[in-house]
Order: sequence, then structure tokens, then C-alpha cells
Amino acid sequence: AYSMLLPKGWQFNGKLDWRVPGSGCEGTYNYFKAQSADGAYSLEIFPTAIWNWTSNQYMQQFNQAQNTYCTQDQPMDAAGYLSNRFAPQQLGSPAVAGIKPSEAVVNEMAQNNDKTRQELMRYGASQVNFYQTAVSAELKWRDNTEGIALCGVSISEMIIPNPYDGTYSKNVSCVAAKKIVFRFPAGEKEQA
Repeated sequence: AYSMLLPKGWQFNGKLDWRVPGSGCEGTYNYFKAQSADGAYSLEIFPTAIWNWTSNQYMQQFNQAQNTYCTQDQPMDAAGYLSNRFAPQQLGSPAVAGIKPSEAVVNEMAQNNDKTRQELMRYGASQVNFYQTAVSAELKWRDNTEGIALCGVSISEMIIPNPYDGTYSKNVSCVAAKKIVFRFPAGEKEQA
């Protein structure tokens, strides 16, 4: 649960989607949208997206099942995810420009990833590497609106040795947990 302070007169809606353990891609996913009374300004927080990749061909076949929140795809950083998946698939294909790194978000994500690494090591994982990237970007839609997007992606890479044949496989999980868009009328960036 969370709370958010909004300007007076703004409308909001949202939903929480809880996927029970064992259903695949279990966890809690939330969507939130707040909009000014005239509909000119909006703030959207999108659900987490997770995608996996592995070098093990048998695991690739096992991971073919996909759903709304989890897919199988090549690893990509925040800039690649924003440009190639988030903007075209969830934002209506706006033009994306001015992509800049967001160090504050990267630092926050790194702290969370350090906690996750420690927990995984307590459960026996030996080599887990985390990489995190975050970007902000300017968006322009064909309907004469503009926006500012924030996107953060954590990539975890686990090396799994095969004691039977001396080989190893690499499992990669990518999580886009920071997906926020503020939309406003063209030319109103300063006000936004």
C-alpha cells in the first residue's frame, strides 16, 4: 500500500494484481493513474515487467510460457527497454528524445540489489551479478501532447555450473520496476 499527495481536483484510478505463488510470475503488480480535472495533465505508474533469458536450451523451452507481466527476451538496459518495449507497447509509440541517465534512481536500485544478493547467497547462490540502469526521457505524441518518462531496469545474472559435464549456463533476469510517465500539453514543459 502507498499514499500519494495530488493536486486538488485531480482524479485517480488504479489496480493491484496479485498473482498467487505457483501461478507463474507470482507477485504483486500495481498500476496507478492520476489526471487533472480537465484531463490535460496525467501521471501514470506502470506495473513491473519481468523478462528472462538463459543460455541453456532446455531452460529456454521450459520458459516459453508468457503472461502479462513476464516474458522471455534478450537482456536490455533501461534505455533499450524504454525505446524498444515500453514506449511502443504501452505508451502508444511516442517519439523518444533526450534520454539521460538517472544516477539517483540507479543508486536506490543498487541498494535494493545488494540486499537481494545477500539473501540469495544465504540460500546457496554462489555467483550473482547485478547491473542497474535508469534513464529519463522526453516524449512527444501525435496528439500534440508531451511527456517525461522515468525508467529503471535491474539485470541479475546468475552463473550455474553443471557438475556432471563441467560446463555452465547463464541465467539472466531483467526487472523494469520503475516505469513512470508524466504527460502534459505541448509547450507546457516548464509548468509540468
